[in-house]
Amino acid sequence: MGADDLEDNLDLGIEEQVVSVEDSPASESIPAPTKRNISEVDSEVLHSKAPKPKKSKSKRVNNLSSDSEFVRNFANLPVEQILQYFNVNMNSEENETPFLFSKNDFKNTSIYKKEDRKLTKFNKFLETFINQRDAKTKTVIIAATNIRVADIYRAVQMNDGETSSKVIKGVKLFNKNKLKQDIDTIVNISKSKDEKYKLVKNYITTPVRLMTILNTIKEDKKYDNLWLKDKSKMDIVIDVQFLINSAKNVSIINDFQTVYQLLDVLKALKQIKGNSLRIVLY
Repeated sequence: MGADDLEDNLDLGIEEQVVSVEDSPASESIPAPTKRNISEVDSEVLHSKAPKPKKSKSKRVNNLSSDSEFVRNFANLPVEQILQYFNVNMNSEENETPFLFSKNDFKNTSIYKKEDRKLTKFNKFLETFINQRDAKTKTVIIAATNIRVADIYRAVQMNDGETSSKVIKGVKLFNKNKLKQDIDTIVNISKSKDEKYKLVKNYITTPVRLMTILNTIKEDKKYDNLWLKDKSKMDIVIDVQFLINSAKNVSIINDFQTVYQLLDVLKALKQIKGNSLRIVLY
């Protein structure tokens, strides 16, 4: 794919049309997963039926790509192309005040081979692009569905020998939990001096759950010192490998159910964090 492929209105099989964005995407209605072996997940072909669309006041102009090569290799594209795709879709809502991400908002992961982007090697990816020893920098990992959140959580907990670590390296924030439980988890870990929480810096969630958390704590002053509301450093890892619908090459970057929720939560975090935020595509 050449550098000019996105120059002419993202000429990648995209048909511009106005679409409705659901208020509550499918990722929040998927039941809690049963425990699965991580090595099996990487080779599993997952299919899901799209839910019936709900009425919405919000209208978006569809600039999402349906090109299979583009979707499957999105994380390996040059940052310039990724940036343009995000910005075009970020500003696709009618009468919306323009908002633009910059090249500096992204860490370039294009050199990381696609064949190495497997859950069994997820921690290796994190070690390559994120300083996991820096307790001050939090890492939020965003996945398309609750099932994928659970899979990534197990991957984060794995040691090199593919055995589960007794040390807590991450937490799940998703709709299997009550909202208050997720917020309390974030607050308690932030305040705790317990040795078992010292390596917890990975917060694994969906776009909808993260936005719900942000909206809930936004107006409450008791959360003003929480890392989600201050200018401390944050890395956002977006899982673009998982295909919500493999047959149609639908992932978090081109699924109507999740992509605009993803972009909205990235915008909200960027407005909070400013230059302290970095986006990392897995």
